[in-house]
Amino acid sequence: MKKILSIVGLLCLVSCSNSCSKNHIKEPSELGGNAGAGVSLTNGGAAGESGNGGAVGDAGELSFQNVETGTWSMNVPSTWAEKAGDEPSIERIFFSDEDKMLSLVLSNEFFGTLEEFALLGVRNLKDAYTNINDTQNVKINNDNWFYLDTNSGGNNQVWFWTTVHNKRGYIVSCGVNLDVSPVSVKDAKSLCFEIVSSFKFKEYGISL
Repeated sequence: MKKILSIVGLLCLVSCSNSCSKNHIKEPSELGGNAGAGVSLTNGGAAGESGNGGAVGDAGELSFQNVETGTWSMNVPSTWAEKAGDEPSIERIFFSDEDKMLSLVLSNEFFGTLEEFALLGVRNLKDAYTNINDTQNVKINNDNWFYLDTNSGGNNQVWFWTTVHNKRGYIVSCGVNLDVSPVSVKDAKSLCFEIVSSFKFKEYGISL
């Protein structure tokens, strides 16, 4: 458990604190990558990739459980455990001791746009010396999200999806520590995308 929670610090860095303001936002060009590209996604697709039918390898044989809050629902592998967040912004932590994988759902009050929230996330990741390999605008079940593919510390691979909904900024992340995980980066990525592609807000619409 301690090994997989070693990436929690990285994941939490992009959770916008109450001190975030529009005065800290940099130019849109900072988004980089393929931020201008639009990718449509519905449940069962790959959240950030087109033409991928979901998980590969053993991930397609996993059973999933539906987790719901008053605001959203998401499917996670039935074998993954759940842990309460250590701070208010962390709504849920799901983890697999066997695979050394971790997924977080974070949120904080935010009155800006999706682009502004994404810029804050990009800046915080860069401040943490995290490599941003790719970015895309995507749709998950008809809602607009901003996707980031990142890695840091050698073999900590983390994928982020950020959005703004009802004056709150949301981050859904999923990652793997490849130094200790028996899962390949390809299978970890596919499983993470299958998890996130199931994320749905209970009320339709994104506040932009």
